[in-house]
Amino acid sequence: MTALTGGVAAADVLTELARGSALELAHYFEDLPNPVFNGIVPQASGWRGWLRGSRTVRHRVLAVRYTVAEPMLSIGSNMVSFDVMGFLLAIGEDGTLRTGAVNESISIDTSSTLPDIALPFFDERVRNVPTSRTKMGVWLGGNDPAQVAPPEAVLELLRLSATRLHQQKQAQGRLLRRLLGA
Repeated sequence: MTALTGGVAAADVLTELARGSALELAHYFEDLPNPVFNGIVPQASGWRGWLRGSRTVRHRVLAVRYTVAEPMLSIGSNMVSFDVMGFLLAIGEDGTLRTGAVNESISIDTSSTLPDIALPFFDERVRNVPTSRTKMGVWLGGNDPAQVAPPEAVLELLRLSATRLHQQKQAQGRLLRRLLGA
C-alpha cells in the first residue's frame, strides 16, 4: 500500500479523500437530508483564528459519538432520558469537515443502547443533537474519539448522505413526472 501511495500512509490518503468528497458534497448543502445546526468556527486557521474572533457557519450533522452517558430518569413506559457527552462530526456549508464537543440531554427508547461508536445522522439516538450553536474545529482524521470516526467511516457517512440525497431527488422527479402527466 505504501508503494501505491508514494510513501504516504493510507490513513492520510483516505483523510484527504474524505475532505475532497465533503467539498464536492457541499455543492448540494441545501438539499442534503442531514439535520442542520450553526457551528462557531474561527475567522482563520490556527490559533490566530480564534484570536481574530469567530464566525457562524451552517453545518449538517454526519455522526455523533457519545463517550459518556448517564441515565437521568424514565420518561413514560418505554423512554429514558440520558445526559450525554461526546463529539459531533459535521460538514460545513463551506465543504469543511469539522468536529465539536456536545453536552446534551437526549431521550431514547429503553431498548436502545448508546455504544461508543459513531452513530450516523439518521439514527434516532442522534435526533436533535446539537440543540445549540457548537464550537467546531477542523476534522483531522484518526481514531481519537474527539475525531468521531476514522477516515474510512467518514467516507461511508458521506456516501450515505449522497445516496439519501440521490434517492430523495429521484422520488421528487417521479412525483413531478406523475403530476405533469409524463
